[in-house]
Amino acid sequence: MSAKNYIYRFCLSLLLMIFPVHVAFSKGVISISRASYALSVENREAVDLVSGSVFVKPNKELYFWFEFQGGQEALNILEQFGYLSVKTIWRSGITTTDNIEVGISQEKWLLNRRSLRKMFKEKGYFTFRTFSYKATLRNGKYEVLVKDGRNKAVSMIGENRAYRPSIKVRKS
Repeated sequence: MSAKNYIYRFCLSLLLMIFPVHVAFSKGVISISRASYALSVENREAVDLVSGSVFVKPNKELYFWFEFQGGQEALNILEQFGYLSVKTIWRSGITTTDNIEVGISQEKWLLNRRSLRKMFKEKGYFTFRTFSYKATLRNGKYEVLVKDGRNKAVSMIGENRAYRPSIKVRKS
């Protein structure tokens, strides 16, 4: 690389640090209506909710539970493809530790399609509860990012930014 190219890239990097570029947020196919970290999940509902900082015993999991709403676009995807992809991406610092599919599988769609269609007809949207968990935990801060099947970050209902809840984990 020439000295001129190097200086150009350095100056551009410096400008971007001083004047960061803000990327417009694009809404995903779904929105999150409720979410929580928990120490367990029963009947697809979070139990033993935790926030901020949590002590996790050895050989125990930390769950990220959430309920999402899907509108016409999400229902169209389910009708056309028979599943709706939703992923939870667990991060620790800048490292992605897990990328877990938690959406509506073909089996779940076949079992729940009548109730989801009925809810959509009555309310104009449907809700679905799901979760992921992390079994191998280390001390530190964790963050979960939810993405839809188009790889777009998902927001809480009414928000215009990606929902990224974090929690500090302490182990013995």
